[in-house]
Amino acid sequence: MRCLLLEAHGYQVSVTELVGWEHSLKNELIIARHTGQPRGNARERAGEILGQLGLESLRERFVY
Repeated sequence: MRCLLLEAHGYQVSVTELVGWEHSLKNELIIARHTGQPRGNARERAGEILGQLGLESLRERFVY
């Protein structure tokens, strides 16, 4: 969701896994560079994910 939010606001995002997921679930480095070109499909995809997971109440927090 973080990456989709960044892309929706005009950032180019790259995610790097620091350690294998079997060792830690919080081990990703997110690097974002502002390009000024928002991706509309990223915002739509974030909304779809929230709907699929039944988390519509979080829409204001993640899809703006």
